[in-house]
Amino acid sequence: MRNLLPMLILVSSLALACTEETTPPPAATYEAVEEIIVGRCATNAASCHGGEGEGSGRLNFGRLLAAGAPLTDAMNGVEACQYSQWSLVEPGNPEESWLMVKLVHEFDADGNIVGFTADPSWDPGIAPDESGSYPPSSCPLTVSGEISFGSNMPQIRGNPMPLNDEEIDVVRRWILAGAPGPSAG
Repeated sequence: MRNLLPMLILVSSLALACTEETTPPPAATYEAVEEIIVGRCATNAASCHGGEGEGSGRLNFGRLLAAGAPLTDAMNGVEACQYSQWSLVEPGNPEESWLMVKLVHEFDADGNIVGFTADPSWDPGIAPDESGSYPPSSCPLTVSGEISFGSNMPQIRGNPMPLNDEEIDVVRRWILAGAPGPSAG
C-alpha cells in the first residue's frame, strides 16, 4: 500500500504534464521579423535605421517602409557595410548573415562587437596610412584609426538593448527558411 501512493503521484504527474498545453514558438515569417525591426530599429524615437538620412550602416528601414518596399530589398543578398564579405542576410544561412552577428555576437560594456575575426582575405577597401591608422570611414567603420565591426544591435547610443531569445530565434529561423518576403494577400 505504501508503494501505491508514490506510484499514483507519478502517474498523476505524468498525466498532467501530457495534458498541459504548450505555446508553440512564434512563426518565423517576414511579418514577424518586420514587426521586430519596426518596433526596435526603424521607427522608435532613437532609431538608428529610420528617420532622415541614410541610416546607420547605410541602412534606413524607415524610408524603405514609407516607400512600401519590403525590408528584404535592403537585406537579402545585400553586402554588409561593416563587413563586405557577407550579406546583411544570406537567405538560408544565419551563420553567415551579418544581421545575426549584430544581434548575437559578444560585445563589450559599451556595446561594441568584440572577438569577431574577419577572413584574412577580406579587403576592407581602405588602406592604413604610414602609422598603421585607417582613415575615418563609416563603411567599413573605423574608430580611432582601427577597423570596427560596430555595435551589438539594437542599442541606443552605447546602451545595448538586445533582442530577447524568442525574437532572436524568430529572426534565425526566418533566415534559415530562406528569408522570404511578405506573404501575398
